[in-house]
Amino acid sequence: MGFFGSDIEMAVSHCLTTDEVIRRVRNDLRNKLNQAFSGKISTLDQRWSGSTGTFTAIVDGRTITGAMSVTQSQFCFTADLPMGASLLINIDKTKASIQKHIEELLA
Repeated sequence: MGFFGSDIEMAVSHCLTTDEVIRRVRNDLRNKLNQAFSGKISTLDQRWSGSTGTFTAIVDGRTITGAMSVTQSQFCFTADLPMGASLLINIDKTKASIQKHIEELLA
């Protein structure tokens, strides 16, 4: 659990080049997260430096921050959810949904 709320952490295996993973994530992460959060994302800002990135998303008026990294075989994703998020959403269900959509993105 993060200092201010709950964390979602995952590593998704892939068979793509690092550059292709980053390209897909840059181009379609908002769409996939919007599906996972039932269309409640109003803003998503990604910043990449090499194979690591950070993001800030506004979901239903709440700020979510996170980090991403890409290796030759995995895409790692961490999101720090705001305090009280577990009262509003089912964290396990949300994590499963995000993982499903990222797996589809990297297939």
